[in-house]
This record gives sequence, C-alpha cells and structure tokens, in this order.
Amino acid sequence: MTDHHLQLAERESADALPTPFEKWCFAVEARLGHCLDGDQERDGYSIDGALEWYRRAIPIADVVKQIRSDRANTLRRRVTAIRHRLSSDADKIRTIAARSPDCGEDLAEIAFSITLAESLLLNMESAIR
Repeated sequence: MTDHHLQLAERESADALPTPFEKWCFAVEARLGHCLDGDQERDGYSIDGALEWYRRAIPIADVVKQIRSDRANTLRRRVTAIRHRLSSDADKIRTIAARSPDCGEDLAEIAFSITLAESLLLNMESAIR
C-alpha cells in the first residue's frame, strides 16, 4: 500500500468514529430515553436545536431538563386546546338537543360523553408536570 492509501484509510476510519457532537447527543438521548430527532416546534427538541445547545456548551442535565419542560408545556397546551374545543362542542350539542325533542335524548348522551372526555383531559392537564 502506498502512503496515500494509508492516509486515506486512516481518514476513513477516523470518519467512522462518532464526533464529539454525536457523543454528546448519545448522552442526551440516553438520559431522555428517546432520539433527539424531532420537530422543534411540535416536540420541543430537534437535531438543529441540539446542535445549538451543544455549541453554547449547555450542560447535558440542563438540556434534558429543558426538553422535558418544553414537552410538558407543549402537551399541556394541546390538551387544554382539545378540552376547550370539546367544551364548546358539548355546549352546541346541548343547545341543539334542547331545540330538537326528537333526537334530544341521543344528543344529550353524546354531550354527556363529551363532558366525560373533557373531565379526563382536565385530569391529564393537571397530571402533566
């Protein structure tokens, strides 16, 4: 083998090793229990976001804490939005049921189911930390 081939082989094997950023990501993922490949807006984390934290030298424990907090806040907002929508829908159904004696009983049953779902979501909201 020529020196050129040896140098090329050395570079290729070095490229196969995880970079410091990849090692950092593996450590964060191990603590989180899931991959960092998400959507920053939807999930509260992403590879791009992780790279930003890494470049700013944010400690892994702080990153994990922030991701968990962001995810909880996002989930809480989603649950709240669904609960409000269900509440609005239940009110509409009750109004229609009051005006429609023929199907009022069926609609009242649906409104009751929505109220139960709304209550479950309220419990979920308070349980999300």
